Amino acid sequence: MTPMLEGAIRDASTGSNSEFGYTAIFKDPASVPYIKTMLQNMADGSKMPVQTKDWPGDRSPIFICARPGNRDPSMNQFSSACTSEQTPAVRIPDSPWIVLCPTFFRMKEAPERTDCPTEDSRGLMFLPNTMIGNQYTALIRQLAHFYLGPDNLPVEVTNLNQIFSLSADETKRNARSYEFYVASKIYSLLSSCPRALG
Repeated sequence: MTPMLEGAIRDASTGSNSEFGYTAIFKDPASVPYIKTMLQNMADGSKMPVQTKDWPGDRSPIFICARPGNRDPSMNQFSSACTSEQTPAVRIPDSPWIVLCPTFFRMKEAPERTDCPTEDSRGLMFLPNTMIGNQYTALIRQLAHFYLGPDNLPVEVTNLNQIFSLSADETKRNARSYEFYVASKIYSLLSSCPRALG
């Protein structure tokens, strides 16, 4: 995962000169230090304060596999976090846990050449979820939730077209913004794909 994040960090450093979606998603060059720190934390697995009675102090994210039929009763709390067949992963609030749900293990690992972003017939909006839907981008989203911590938007905006309408401050506090931004960088490396957001 780190090489793709390093590419996204380099691209974010260019701010409004980005060729891979920084301006379309994050809008404001003044947000560059914040965005770079977020991406660098993901790449490094940095520790963050988790201040609850169960998890005092600084913690790195911890991944838990919630497989169906787990015989360990202590794992039930993690399996119950997977509330939908559509949920690949979820971060447990106020903890270092990121639960990988059964759906995660049925997803492809990374984007493929046939997964290029597509626009509607007017060329005005991207069609739903064409840039995401693989293990790599699912991890990016949950890591963003972890590193945003209390800065997470109260209600996450998940549709790319709606993310374009957020303010710069809202966008940088929206976990899915990072998922789409890193996905844009990934797709730029697939030679058969048009540049997604550049």
